[in-house]
Amino acid sequence: PWGRCTKKEGKNGTTLYLSVFDWPVDGKLLVPGLKNETISAILLADGSIWKTENTKEGVVINLPAKAPDANASVIKLQVKGNVESALEKKGKMKTGAID
Repeated sequence: PWGRCTKKEGKNGTTLYLSVFDWPVDGKLLVPGLKNETISAILLADGSIWKTENTKEGVVINLPAKAPDANASVIKLQVKGNVESALEKKGKMKTGAID
């Protein structure tokens, strides 16, 4: 429900670009189903680094209370290994899923 995600795979892991349109009021952004170990979560606008945690539901990024951009804020999330796309796995896209 928070936005969209695109990915770029590389030799040392995968970079996910999270375009957040609906900033979470509780300051916790869940990337559902993501099981990969995170390397970093960086706001592209100013380079600030945010803490992440792996849960059974996916990866949670701890965000500030207010969105840096009123329209869309982009978070660069770097993870270890390859990430399977929900689109590739299930054949259709879900809001907030990795595409």
